[in-house]
Amino acid sequence: MNFDIIGIGSALVDVTVHVDESFLQAENLPKGGMTLIDAERSRQLLGALPEGERELSPGGATANVMAAFAHCGGKPAFGGKVGKDRIGEYFKRETERTGVAFIERVSERTPTGTAFTFVTPDGERTFATYLGAAVELSPADLPASLLSRAPLVHVEAYLVVNRELMDYILATAKAGGQRISMDLSSFGVVQENLEYFENIARSHLNIVFANEDESLAFTGLSPRDSLNVFSRFCEITVVKEGANGSYLARRNHRVYLPAEKVWVEDTNGAGDAYAGAVLYGLSRGMSISTCGRLGTRAGAIVVSQKGARPSEENARVLRDYAGAMDVLMMRRLEAGGLTADMVAQAGREVADFHAIAERCPDADGYGTPEAIRSAADETLTQTEKYIGLTIAAGQFRAVKDYIDGFLETYEEILESRIKEQRILACHGDLHMEHILLGDRITILDCLELDRRFRYSDAASDVAFLAVDLDFHGRSDLSEVFVDAYAERSGDDLIYDLLALYKVFRACQRGKLVSFRLENEHLSAGERK
Repeated sequence: MNFDIIGIGSALVDVTVHVDESFLQAENLPKGGMTLIDAERSRQLLGALPEGERELSPGGATANVMAAFAHCGGKPAFGGKVGKDRIGEYFKRETERTGVAFIERVSERTPTGTAFTFVTPDGERTFATYLGAAVELSPADLPASLLSRAPLVHVEAYLVVNRELMDYILATAKAGGQRISMDLSSFGVVQENLEYFENIARSHLNIVFANEDESLAFTGLSPRDSLNVFSRFCEITVVKEGANGSYLARRNHRVYLPAEKVWVEDTNGAGDAYAGAVLYGLSRGMSISTCGRLGTRAGAIVVSQKGARPSEENARVLRDYAGAMDVLMMRRLEAGGLTADMVAQAGREVADFHAIAERCPDADGYGTPEAIRSAADETLTQTEKYIGLTIAAGQFRAVKDYIDGFLETYEEILESRIKEQRILACHGDLHMEHILLGDRITILDCLELDRRFRYSDAASDVAFLAVDLDFHGRSDLSEVFVDAYAERSGDDLIYDLLALYKVFRACQRGKLVSFRLENEHLSAGERK
């Protein structure tokens, strides 16, 4: 059996305990860090734990990453070593239950490793890890014939404690032509082994994951600026900044994604879930922005619950979300698989949606020439300060003159649209990332909070997706979409109005791009 990805790491069982910060201070555990401990210290900590609920769960950074990969719908394998004991059996059973193939290796003399996760009231987690049997994993346990069964190999920086094993995995994967992904795991591990990680990053790594502390330890720079360093030698870089979002880069193409706003129950495992979802997206050929959105969703799911891996219910939510991302119209376009038939079917689906869309008399006012002029003037006024930055002065005047002239020339037609009941509760934000091309077409995320954005001429809704296709270089498919819509809806006047609404929607798109200049997360190069 072959796999989408093979992860190699420490097979550990997590013991999660909620503690006050005074406990960390008393036990000399640096908050937010990871401390390696021996068997004696593990027993001592176990005895010092406060009374209360203790949660047992399969863990280990790479094992968690592989679990998230499986929850998204992928086919991962995990290689690790456990002891010949009950918690080793528990680790195997729970790992395989999530859909991860466990490449099991068993130590006859050393117990299964244990990772204590101490969660403070602010949701931050601190680790104390007894590696146990995990550290005995050796090159002999992982023959090249096994590692070659997936196109991608993922490792955790924690494996640096077993330098022989790390070097073997990296060399074997590189010799086999496989891509290599690494999570930097811990700022302490990076600091203590910086020269080693710098060398393997230059020589072996294709994909690197880091949080803000790990990227700082590696580069000495902010998360955003650290992309410049990582991108010199890694094809793909992901830097996570918790509640502040994440940065992704594929060489010189950079993306910033804000975090989802959710109630934080426990941050343990959020970064692992994020990485697993991103790796799944990459294995499916998704763009880095789509991968980032999938990772962001996975991380948000995990922080909103207790435990490092999604609950059964949340695992289903993540799988459904990943499945939806995989059939987005935008995803099909990126993969070169968007066909005229798919786009035509989308056109017919939008027409059917408009045919049953809500109408109400007081909404007709949104379709009058005066209302259209007001909306256009608002957009142009908001864009005016960007003249010379995102739009030339001549272009700005030409757009304004065109809209004014069109509204005067086509005033009667615009008025007739109200009589024909073409002012509807439309989608309001119809672009390729809101259309699923599954067994049936599904349209997502209608705007509902502001009637001004939702209620419009149906032609304006159509223009939104047409402009999106034009923008991405597929004017041919834009025409297919409009033709299919017009035929299904019987709305022949759409051709007369499409130019106006395309200009208007393009202006709105330009305005949003202009607003990005005020985003403090953008680098000078991205602003340019």
